[in-house]
Amino acid sequence: MAVKAFSFRAADRRRGRPRHACGVAAVIVVSAVIAAAGTACTAASSGPVAVGLTSTPPAVMVLKQGAGNGGGPEIISNTGKVIWSHAVPAGDSATDFRTQTYQGKPVLTWWQGTGFGGLSSGTDYIYNDRYQQIAEVNAGNGYSADGHEFLITPWNAALVLAYTTATANLASIGGPADQAVIDGVVQEIDISTGRVLFQWNSAGHVPYRDSRNPLPGSAAPATPGRSTR
Repeated sequence: MAVKAFSFRAADRRRGRPRHACGVAAVIVVSAVIAAAGTACTAASSGPVAVGLTSTPPAVMVLKQGAGNGGGPEIISNTGKVIWSHAVPAGDSATDFRTQTYQGKPVLTWWQGTGFGGLSSGTDYIYNDRYQQIAEVNAGNGYSADGHEFLITPWNAALVLAYTTATANLASIGGPADQAVIDGVVQEIDISTGRVLFQWNSAGHVPYRDSRNPLPGSAAPATPGRSTR
């Protein structure tokens, strides 16, 4: 996972905004307890603060286990102090947590939903540097956003991924004539309106012969945890 720095303005405790113990830089992590080692505290500045990384990540110690603990995106200081966290509902996952830029300002973004690693269903979230939600992005045209990638473009649109099931004739490559497959979808979405600006479907563009999975011996439903592409 790429670890980046998130630049905050001077914190105001009266507003409930936490202050980093050594300045304004905080390390962002996914699902609670991944920390970056070898970082140095840096004086506050108006721009992003670089975070140095060692080649070997530190060990992770789990202090409490159990399905009821929750999880989700979290920011910790270089000393391991929790700066901010956002619990997700039981059964949900949070992925692709990182800093991006939206409307010229630094933001935190992540995907949250169910079924990650297969046919997932979820929403992409955008929070400002006060940890307030300012936008959410859903895939359009009947699709649901996948958790592998959520990218905000310089023109304030979002690029998201989705997967969809279909039936394909694979006889030309020695497969069943009515095989269930999983196709990949890419959408560009206007964040402010939710309108789909562009859509691309792998069907018709990426040959099924290039699938990472072997041809099935007989027609079978698509396996949720495995993509045919």
